[in-house]
Amino acid sequence: MLLLGFFFLLRPGEYAYTSNPDAAPFRLCDVRLLINARQLNPITANTDDIDRVNFVALEFTTQKNGVRGELVGLGKSGHPQWCPVRALLNRIKHLRTHQAPPTTPLYAFFHHHWQRVDTQILTHYLRTSVNVLGATYGITPSDISVRSL
Repeated sequence: MLLLGFFFLLRPGEYAYTSNPDAAPFRLCDVRLLINARQLNPITANTDDIDRVNFVALEFTTQKNGVRGELVGLGKSGHPQWCPVRALLNRIKHLRTHQAPPTTPLYAFFHHHWQRVDTQILTHYLRTSVNVLGATYGITPSDISVRSL
């Protein structure tokens, strides 16, 4: 979820659960998948096609820019871990494996039951990373939160 927040320049409530009533998380039905110019349905596309996706987009419906239907997309970075396409495809595959309905937020995950990635846990992991690397860059854990993305 942090990769999606970072690469797509999202607000925390768009990629993680928050108690903020104004949050508008992206959902499975807001995802667009493309293989070159061919668009796939993220819910019904076959697995082989999903593995060949080279461009992903998120459709803004009620998000921060206020422009309904605007797509913000990214292509493959080529990196095995730091790739927005790979991160989003992993989310899609997980949600499909557990038969998530189209309106399921992307931050949902199934582990014995449906759960959610929230802003507090993401802030915790960012601060843990800063404990390891932050001194090199003059950053302390209290300097970081999911809003830092």
